[in-house]
Amino acid sequence: MAVPPDGELNLATLRPKGALGLRLMFDGGWKVLTLLGLVFAIIGLVMVFVAYYTISLEQRYKREGQTVAGTVTAKDTYTTTHTSGTGRRRRRTTRRHYRVDYTFKDGQDKSHSGQGEIGSGKWHRLKTGDAIDIEYLPAEPSKNRPKGSGALAWLIVIFPVAFGGGGLAMLYFARRHARRHASLLREGTLTRGVVEEKTPNMSMKINNRHPMDVTFTFALPDGEIHTGKEMVTNLKFAAKLQPGQPVGVIYMANEPDSCTIFRDKWTRFFRSSVS
Repeated sequence: MAVPPDGELNLATLRPKGALGLRLMFDGGWKVLTLLGLVFAIIGLVMVFVAYYTISLEQRYKREGQTVAGTVTAKDTYTTTHTSGTGRRRRRTTRRHYRVDYTFKDGQDKSHSGQGEIGSGKWHRLKTGDAIDIEYLPAEPSKNRPKGSGALAWLIVIFPVAFGGGGLAMLYFARRHARRHASLLREGTLTRGVVEEKTPNMSMKINNRHPMDVTFTFALPDGEIHTGKEMVTNLKFAAKLQPGQPVGVIYMANEPDSCTIFRDKWTRFFRSSVS
């Protein structure tokens, strides 16, 4: 988009398209944050139901559960792998799980079988044919487990809090950013500005590269020169911004501190073009 050679242009006259805030949430790098936020929030929501079921079942075991002697019929182990971190800090953790198969008889002298995880120490002590305490629900004998294996079931609450909370936080920041820019595009004034300085933001990295802090100036209608500063996360766009270069700047007439550098791609958010 061409920067107006003289004066200012009120963007409010250009009739921005509907759902502008939502469109901006999926604009550029913010699309990644928004999509990640949605994925994490959905996972968190699913985990809420899983946590509810698990805790409800745990409460049933406390109210209705009965303990009987069972017999170990088999034992085995399996491993799971968890990856955390990125880049050089990426770590892979392997955990071994200890599992036993067993049979038991309920209060009606009916035989049932089951499978569950136990601690490594107990697993190594047990042999096929040894006795093992089994906890089950008389109304539903298919719900059974080695006694004590559900002691940490309440920890599943951490997952919906972590995933859901993280997802909502991402969506909050993406939404806040989008609402700010949407307000500027709906009500702001577009004028000519000049890039004054561009420096890497050393406090954070995106794809192992530092975003750029860009300082710019622009003139208000009364002639006062105002200074703005913005962190530009789109490194391709940031590379085009050089000190002394003219840029489009949007600002709120009643709050000049609320300002940003205009991106050419934002013209697609309007029903008519700027010339």
